[in-house]
Amino acid sequence: MPPSRSLTILARGMSIFIGVLIVAVLHLGQDVFIPLALAAMICFVLAPVVDALERFNVRRIPAVLATTAVTFALIAAFTYLAAAQLLDLAYKLPSYQDNLRSKIVSLHLSSNGPWARVAQTMAELRKELLGEGEPAPAPTRPKAAPLPPLAPEPSPAPAPAPAAAANSGSGLGEFARSAVAVVLGPLGTAMIVAVFIVFMLLKKEDLRNRLIHLAGREHLSLTTRTLQDASSRISSYLLMQLVVNLTYGLPIALGLMLIGVPNALLWGGLTAVLRFIPYLGPWLGALPPVLLSLAVSDSWLVPILTVTLFVVVELISNNVIEPWLYGSSTGLSPVAILVAAVFWTWLWGAVGLLLATPLTVCLVVLGKNVPSLHFLEILLGDEPSLPAPDHYYQRLLAQDEAEATKVLTDYCAQHSRDQALAELLAAAALTADREFEAGTINAETYSSVLARIRVHARLDPDPGDPARSLPTGADVLLIAAEDEGDEVLAIILGEMLRPRLHAEVVSHRVLSHEKARRVVTTGAPVVCLSDTSRQDAPRARYLGRRLRALEHGAYVIAGLWGFEMDDANPAQLAERFAVDQVTTSLFAARDAIRRAVNQAGTLAATVPEPAEPVLVPR
Repeated sequence: MPPSRSLTILARGMSIFIGVLIVAVLHLGQDVFIPLALAAMICFVLAPVVDALERFNVRRIPAVLATTAVTFALIAAFTYLAAAQLLDLAYKLPSYQDNLRSKIVSLHLSSNGPWARVAQTMAELRKELLGEGEPAPAPTRPKAAPLPPLAPEPSPAPAPAPAAAANSGSGLGEFARSAVAVVLGPLGTAMIVAVFIVFMLLKKEDLRNRLIHLAGREHLSLTTRTLQDASSRISSYLLMQLVVNLTYGLPIALGLMLIGVPNALLWGGLTAVLRFIPYLGPWLGALPPVLLSLAVSDSWLVPILTVTLFVVVELISNNVIEPWLYGSSTGLSPVAILVAAVFWTWLWGAVGLLLATPLTVCLVVLGKNVPSLHFLEILLGDEPSLPAPDHYYQRLLAQDEAEATKVLTDYCAQHSRDQALAELLAAAALTADREFEAGTINAETYSSVLARIRVHARLDPDPGDPARSLPTGADVLLIAAEDEGDEVLAIILGEMLRPRLHAEVVSHRVLSHEKARRVVTTGAPVVCLSDTSRQDAPRARYLGRRLRALEHGAYVIAGLWGFEMDDANPAQLAERFAVDQVTTSLFAARDAIRRAVNQAGTLAATVPEPAEPVLVPR
C-alpha cells in the first residue's frame, strides 16, 4: 500500500475516533453541557434586545439584568398558568366519563366484526398468560372426627412500635426525597442557565475574542466569518420561530375557547412550545385537546371542529406565515432536521430535541467555513446534493431518461436557453468524453450518453423559427474534428446560434479532404472547428493547416472546448493552429461567429433579435 494512502486511511481513522470521543464526552457530561447549550441558545435571542437597550443609552449591566429578569418572569408566569390549568383539568376529568362511554356505544361495533374478534383474541391471550382463567372448584374432603379441645394458643406479640414507626418514616422520607428531586432538579438547572445567560450577555465580546484568539491569527477571517454566520442564522431562526409559534398558539387558544374545549389557554401555550420540535411538535400539541374534545362533548361536532381548527391554522402557518417571516432559511435539509432530532434526542433527551435544529445549524456553518469539515455541509446542508451538470450526467449514465429530462427542464426554467446548452448539455458531453478517454466508461455507454445529449440539444425556441425563412446557404460551417464528442459540441454550438444564424454541422465521419472541399463548395463565410482534445488537439491543427492552404476566404475559428490554455498567447495559439481565432468557450465562440458573420454582411436584416424563449426539451 502506498504511503500516501496509508496516511489518508490513518487520518480518516483518527477523524472517526475524535468524532466518537466528542459524542461520548457530550453524553457523559450532559449535566454541564445541557445548561451551557440552553444558555447559549437563549443568549442568541436576548442579545439583540440587550443591544437595542444599549442603543437607547442603557448601560450593559442594567440592560442584561432587566432583559434576563423579564424573560424568566414570563417563563415563570407561563409555568404557573400551565400548572393551574393542569390542576383544574385533573378535577374535571372524572365528570367526562359519561360522554366517553356514550361515544364508545355510538360506534356500534358488531360482536362479529374484525375489531371485536381481535379484542376478544387479545383478552383470551391475556387470561392465558396471566392465569386469569375461571378458578377450578376446590376438592372436597371427608369430614374428620372432632379432636379434643386444646389449650388456647398465645396470641402473637404485637410488632414493636419503634420498628413500625421507622418503616413508616422511611417511606415518607423516600417520597419526600423523590418529590424534592423532581422539583429541585429543573429548578437547579434553571438557576444554572440563568447564571450562564447573565455572564454570557455581560461578556459576549470577551467570549468572542477569546474564541478568535484560540483559533489563531492565521484563521482570523475564517473564525470571524464563522461566528457571524452562525450567530445570524441561529438568531434569525429562533426569533422567527418564536414569532411563528406565538402566531400559531394564539389562534389555537382563541379557537378552542370559542369551540368550548376547556383549558384553552393551556393548549394554546402547549402547542406554541411544542412547535419548537421539528415536524412532530404540531401533532404532539394537537393530540391532547383533540382527545379532550371527545370527552367534554356529548356529540361529534366539537371534536370535528377541533381537528378542523388545527388543520386550518397549520396550513395557514406553513404556507403563509412562515414563508413571509423567514427571511433566510437555516440552511438545513429536511432529512438533516429529522436525523438531527433523532440524534440529539438520543444524546440529551427532551432538551436535545428542542436544541436539535440550532445545534445542527452550528455544525453546518462549521462545514461551510472549515475545509476539513466540509462533509458536514454536504450531509446536512440544503444546497443541492449534486450540481445540475453532474446530476444530469449521472442520470444519463444510469439510463434514467425521465429524471434526466426533468433535470434539464428544471434547469431551463431557471436559466436562459444558451446557458442550458452550454452549462448543462455541453458540460455533460465533455465529462463523458473525459471518462471515455480515461477508460472509466466503455464505448457503448459513451455513445449512449452522447446520443441522449444529441436529442436533448434540439431545444425548439419557437415553432415559427425565423431561421426557416433564411436562404438555403449556411452562414457558418461547424466541423467536427475527430470523434463523436466533437460532433455533439458542434451541434450544441449550432443550436446556440439559432435562430439568428443558419449553421451546418459536418460529421466527424466525413474524411478530412471532404471537409476541406465542403468549406469551398458551401461558401460559408465562417468556419468553426470543434475539438474536445485536452492538450495538443492534433486533428484541429491538421484541419486548420489544410484549410489555410485553400483559397476559400472564410473566417476560421478553432473551438478547443477541452483545451487547457494556461497562459498561452491567443495570437500565438491561433498561428500555431493556422486559424484566425482560438476559443475554449461556447459563449465566446457564439459571439465571435456572430461578429464575423456581421462583418461579412451575410446576416439577414429582416431577422429580429429574439427574446429568450421558454424551453421545452424534446
